[in-house]
Amino acid sequence: MPYEEAMTALSVAIAREGPAWIVAAMVVVAAAVLLAKGVPTWTAYMDRRAAVEEERERRKSRESEERARTEGQWIQAIDRSNDVSERVASALDSSTRMIGQVSRKLDDDARQAERNAAKLDRIETDMQVLLERTKR
Repeated sequence: MPYEEAMTALSVAIAREGPAWIVAAMVVVAAAVLLAKGVPTWTAYMDRRAAVEEERERRKSRESEERARTEGQWIQAIDRSNDVSERVASALDSSTRMIGQVSRKLDDDARQAERNAAKLDRIETDMQVLLERTKR
């Protein structure tokens, strides 16, 4: 009978405070409906926001990779340009040395040609002197 007494006490309490209990029950039902509708909407909103953020991070990552690749290509191009510049400078130095050697050789050859011409002039003069002596 304690069950019957409890039910009776509950019935009396509801009878006295009936409208308050109904309002409280309606508030609880309304809160449950709002939660039932609001939680999926909130989670969908948060999922969309997370997807947008994830896409933004992917795009940033791609841009960063592209930037790194482009910078790498620029660095390689600069390195190739520096290598070419060094080879050109080396070739110019080598050409300058060879031109200097050829110039010195030409100067030596010109002096030798002058000496040979002077010798030939002496020989010719000597030959003319000899020819004149032999004719006499």
